[in-house]
Amino acid sequence: MIKVIIPAAGLGTRLKPFTHTIPKALLPVAGKPIISHIVDQFAGQGIDDFVFVVGYMGQKIEEYIRANYTISTSFAYQEELLGLGYAIHLGLSFVSDDDTVVILLGDTITEVDFSRIFDIGGNVIGVHPVLDPRRFGIVTVKDGRIVEFVEKPEHPRSNLGIVGLYLIRDTALLRRSLREIIETNKKTRGEFQLTDALAMMLSSGAEFFPYEISGWFDCGSPETLLETNRHILATLDSSPAIEGSVIIPPCFISPDAVVKSSIIGPYVSVAAGSSVEGSIVRDSILAEAVHLKHCLLESSILGTGAEFVGRFYRLNMGDSSQVILDWGKEK
Repeated sequence: MIKVIIPAAGLGTRLKPFTHTIPKALLPVAGKPIISHIVDQFAGQGIDDFVFVVGYMGQKIEEYIRANYTISTSFAYQEELLGLGYAIHLGLSFVSDDDTVVILLGDTITEVDFSRIFDIGGNVIGVHPVLDPRRFGIVTVKDGRIVEFVEKPEHPRSNLGIVGLYLIRDTALLRRSLREIIETNKKTRGEFQLTDALAMMLSSGAEFFPYEISGWFDCGSPETLLETNRHILATLDSSPAIEGSVIIPPCFISPDAVVKSSIIGPYVSVAAGSSVEGSIVRDSILAEAVHLKHCLLESSILGTGAEFVGRFYRLNMGDSSQVILDWGKEK
């Protein structure tokens, strides 16, 4: 059986103020939460058994998944943030040694043909050339096989970064390797790293193959969240037409949102319950129940329930924020 482990316990520090009230995995991008983009990749592929490793506001993730999906789900709660290796160790509690494991990070959206990955023998690691290898787990490849794993090397010998996708067929060996680094307190940069367990598996004779991912989108900061929003919107077949307003594709506007006398787009997502009146909005994400009136907005993210009345600004507003600018004119 194939089981998918999605670690989503991070605090989302770089995404404050939004993550004060909502876990990072539930932040909206292109019309739905990040974690939905990840789960929906498996639709129609016969894979419906998921393990979510959650921590910070994990109950909200569990409630969302159970309310919106009929997949088989298990939830491992990570009380301490001790690294990705520790998160996967917890997730493996719901996996048998005979299972094949797919690991996808809960803040990364990838464009992957899983049928091609499953056709590759052995264990498979998703990689992508990166500009600064010192910020990533790095692999070295020789004759089509991975021969080295290093976590955030000071002097990298490769620019192939591990970008959050792992297919592990040697599940029992992964379990033993993770248990060993935890029991021996083997930490890199203060955490139990999955990369160290993979290196241990490699030393034990496991075979790893790289799979280069062309579409890889981080959602870990406001800037990358907007970039991911732009990319996904660009893949949509169409944008809605709204009488009395101009919609410049690509855009996602929920059927339950209200847009009046406005110019929306390009690259705008408007979630359910939001309203936009007399405004110009481009390159922005509006979460649920956002209210805009008489303003120009660009390159902005507005959290659930945010309200903004004013003029041209670039904003990152958390949930339930309110800004009303009084310029001496009757509103």
